[in-house]
Amino acid sequence: MTAYDWPGNIRELKNCVERMVVLARNPVLQLENVPINIREKSSPGISSKILSGSSCDLTKNEKTLIIKALEEAGGNRTKAAELLGISRRTLHRKLHEYQIE
Repeated sequence: MTAYDWPGNIRELKNCVERMVVLARNPVLQLENVPINIREKSSPGISSKILSGSSCDLTKNEKTLIIKALEEAGGNRTKAAELLGISRRTLHRKLHEYQIE
């Protein structure tokens, strides 16, 4: 999953993980739970650098993704929003929600 480019950004990732959790037969997600289209269409992107080895805690991963994007953008919120594929306003709302300074 970390190698997939996530063109739908965090929304696509969130929806994918939610579907995986709902459809999983075991309490721990396995490779078999990852949709085939994501397993086959992987390309390195910002999410691969950030989420490798992470748990399936969406809030924690989204917060980590935002922090790393801000670091990559040198603190520039406009550039960070572009890296994440979200609007600057959405980024500002998420910064407030996660109490990121």
